[in-house]
Amino acid sequence: MKIGIIVFSRTGNTLSVAQRLKTFLSDSGKDAEIRRVQAEVDKAGAVRLVEEPETSSFDAVIFAAPVHAFSLCPQMKAYMSKIKTLEGKRTACFTTQFFPFSWMGGSNATGQMARIIKEKGGIVFAKGNINWSGSRREGQIESLIKRFADI
Repeated sequence: MKIGIIVFSRTGNTLSVAQRLKTFLSDSGKDAEIRRVQAEVDKAGAVRLVEEPETSSFDAVIFAAPVHAFSLCPQMKAYMSKIKTLEGKRTACFTTQFFPFSWMGGSNATGQMARIIKEKGGIVFAKGNINWSGSRREGQIESLIKRFADI
């Protein structure tokens, strides 16, 4: 099974979790690779995608992005809206956020990703959120990796 981990990360926090997940999947004998969404945002807030990884070559896809303003970051929202189909693909998604509780944007952002995935025909296998400033961050990362390993 070929697994794509599609990541947008501005500060490196989301990317660091994706890298740990990829390492775990690879060490478990799965073919996993990270592809990054790259985008620019102008002063008016308009997003221009620079790198748009394709998903068609993957059997399963994991989407990862930070939370911005209590919602899915606009860069990942713009990217996911352009995906033509995820028909029948197993997917998972996770977010990272500064705030210590998921109800402070993380739950909303992962819900937004899950809705887009379902609209594109994908099957949401798992969702998660990492609260970066929380004392349970490391435990959340380890739990997420274990849950996502069965994708």
